[in-house]
Amino acid sequence: NENKDDLISACFDHMFAVIRDAQSKVEDGPGTGWDKLCAISRALVGYQFSSQGPLLRLTIYGALPEEMRKEKMLTMNRLSARFARFLVQGMQDGSIRALDQSIASLQVNGMINAAVELRRWVPDACAENAADLFIRPLFLGIFSEA
Repeated sequence: NENKDDLISACFDHMFAVIRDAQSKVEDGPGTGWDKLCAISRALVGYQFSSQGPLLRLTIYGALPEEMRKEKMLTMNRLSARFARFLVQGMQDGSIRALDQSIASLQVNGMINAAVELRRWVPDACAENAADLFIRPLFLGIFSEA
């Protein structure tokens, strides 16, 4: 059982590294908060469809022993909070309207995590069209005209 737990833990650590790396690259780049939020979302949703992906589904938390689960959930919460930085920056620069950044960052994190399931609904979903199919409706609304 320890080997299974260690394997799942290593998979979580890899996922955290991928997310952290993508967040750091976007954070250090140019653009408004909106630009950065869109860029990180495109990068991580694209990763879900890449040969390196997908990211580990967060539903796997239940397979970890309680102490390990708490540790991994805490790390994921910290990474989710980093999405809030882009939201706050966007509210400060006027590119994102005022909103509850803690709720919005959890929605962004959930959207990225769930993107891997997009092919269940849209069989021809791929990295190239995932932003239009999945990110745009969350950010702009289902009935927006882009």
